[in-house]
Amino acid sequence: MMSYLIYSVLFLHVDAGEVVCKEVRITLKDSLQRSFVTPAEISSMLQRSGKYPVGVNYADIKTVEMESALLKHPLIKDVQCYKTKEGILKVDVRQRIPHYYVMSSEGNYYVDIERKIMPAISGCAAYVPVVTGNVNKDFAKGELYDFVDYIENDEFWHNQVTQVNVVNSRQIQLIPRIGSYLIELGSLEDYPSKLKKLELLYVDGFGKLGWKDYKVVDVQYKNQVVCRY
Repeated sequence: MMSYLIYSVLFLHVDAGEVVCKEVRITLKDSLQRSFVTPAEISSMLQRSGKYPVGVNYADIKTVEMESALLKHPLIKDVQCYKTKEGILKVDVRQRIPHYYVMSSEGNYYVDIERKIMPAISGCAAYVPVVTGNVNKDFAKGELYDFVDYIENDEFWHNQVTQVNVVNSRQIQLIPRIGSYLIELGSLEDYPSKLKKLELLYVDGFGKLGWKDYKVVDVQYKNQVVCRY
């Protein structure tokens, strides 16, 4: 590590003034998982901000200013810009990671894995859970986030639920992946217990009798499940 630091100091302070940037090499570190931004878009952002470095002497290139310009993009989480002795300026980009998608009266947006609102931009899509209905952003970043996270990390419910709907007073409905019925969960109070008794109904009840005749399965009442035609 010490030898690398010494080399870096010598390169930046002795040779940097003689090096001209001949290429920008942009790498999306997580492009296999998501594709919200492209190298072409990043290059265009640098050009519009006047920070595009090709043809510029290394001594005049401020990588911190380049990073600040790129971090203005709402879907970029982190950027690192650094120079190489070959005249190549490298730009490593990490995108924000969406956790679920919200369609509400306040607009459509993602909530990312850091509980921050992430705008839905045309042409950018992610395969994540969908939440609809009466959702405000404080609820989306708080209690509702915990619930969606629970569903996504539970193997059984991850495979069963395709959509979460929020009605007035934060009452929760679940849209199952299979079947035409609606699951009434009620409030998010004690939702692990509600989901557990519903899971038992799936395994011990629906698994033997089927569920095609039901329109609503209501689990919001303590110690019981109400199935309505």
